[in-house]
Amino acid sequence: MTAPFENRFAPAEEPSALWYEWSGHVAPFFDLSRRDETDLSKIPGMNSYHLGALLTGDVKAPAQNLDRSASKIADQGVDHILIQFYATGRSRTRTERGVSMTRPGQALVYDLSQPVAVASDQAVDAVNIVLPRALLLPRADDLSDLHGTSFDYQRDAASRIFFGFVRELVGSLRELPPGDMSEIAQVAATLCSASLPSSQDRPTPKAARDIRTGLDIRDFIRRNFAAPGLDADAIAARFGLSRSALYRQFASEGGVHAHIRERRLRHAMRLMTMPGARPRVSSVAYQCGFADEKSFSRAFRARFGLLPSEAAAGFARPEAPSMGSTLAAWILSLED
Repeated sequence: MTAPFENRFAPAEEPSALWYEWSGHVAPFFDLSRRDETDLSKIPGMNSYHLGALLTGDVKAPAQNLDRSASKIADQGVDHILIQFYATGRSRTRTERGVSMTRPGQALVYDLSQPVAVASDQAVDAVNIVLPRALLLPRADDLSDLHGTSFDYQRDAASRIFFGFVRELVGSLRELPPGDMSEIAQVAATLCSASLPSSQDRPTPKAARDIRTGLDIRDFIRRNFAAPGLDADAIAARFGLSRSALYRQFASEGGVHAHIRERRLRHAMRLMTMPGARPRVSSVAYQCGFADEKSFSRAFRARFGLLPSEAAAGFARPEAPSMGSTLAAWILSLED
């Protein structure tokens, strides 16, 4: 990475298209809908930066409704934590656990593997950071219970330092040497783990072990998905689990086989659509753990609606040049 990857919301000059473009830009995170209070006389803004292991940036959003649905979650299959530090504005957040309010001086925590609905009746100005859960393993057992909750980021020294670090990071990224990015990402993860509040409903020891086992299995799959022999039996044996216990870990995704296939296909799509590359379909198939080109092409077409060769030719994502699709690729890449 020669420099921090930067992505900005830069709408066209046609005012009538502004909401459409803004919705498309934010779509990798949330589906948007307008409110009576939505005012587009001030153009929304969103600056995002890819540091390799995490994303950060800032946003100036109008009053709006945001929804992260179960279908979007299943389609992305990511396991990341998003934290927004509110400078202005307010939001009402609804999750399966209840409803909470976020106001200026507070940080809103999202577990991107869980559904959420957010109603902002005022414009929001915030700085953001997105980290894979794997970077926050000291807190992995209770992060899920923080989903949709807010905390005062001035409440103690650790929270103030974390907020100040993220704010300064967003403002100084262009001045940082590329070689410092991985160390900075690790510092951010450490500060995040230290500053997040403890869950008021901590999981039982068994539930905590199950969460940790699930994270370990996903990390094992992430590192070994290209191995042709990776299947449910191999994973169950590796982690000392029964087939039924392994299935429960991935029930919401249709089972562990579906999770492995989705990871292989997402990686294959990135390889096929990499700028300047025209890889052989057979080569990508073997790199992604498929036994042969025919089975790979069949699975790829079922997942994406086109053949791998069509993706390589540039037909994979008509929206590929858009900013929203860049963010979508970034979100997926954090697990690579």
